[in-house]
Amino acid sequence: PYAIARLHEPAPFGQEVTLNVFFGFSTDGRYSIGKQIETYQGRMLPGLLPIADDPGGNIICLAVGGSDAGAVYLWDHEHANLP
Repeated sequence: PYAIARLHEPAPFGQEVTLNVFFGFSTDGRYSIGKQIETYQGRMLPGLLPIADDPGGNIICLAVGGSDAGAVYLWDHEHANLP
């Protein structure tokens, strides 16, 4: 069973996102928040902390600084501008 979250603004794939896994302090690198930070550092805007993913590989992020601290964002890997 997955949790469904409704997006404030529609994404290219719709208005809802399915939450797959919340990252934590796991020894399994796929779900380790430390590994996720390492993987996406330099690919996401500074101040975004990857906290979960969806079944399609998109990342749910928490803003941890600035005026939008506490906001939750969806990083769509298929439409992201990657370096």
